[in-house]
Amino acid sequence: MGRQSRNKNSMGKQYNRVQKRRRRESYLKRKKETKKTVAKV
Repeated sequence: MGRQSRNKNSMGKQYNRVQKRRRRESYLKRKKETKKTVAKV
């Protein structure tokens, strides 16, 4: 029983980490796109 609740907590942390990584990736992607457009202009 105690093990289950602990897993839930770690899963939450893991999920947050995944979201953070996704957000960062999308941010970097956008940054790259803006760089490209600036280079074109």
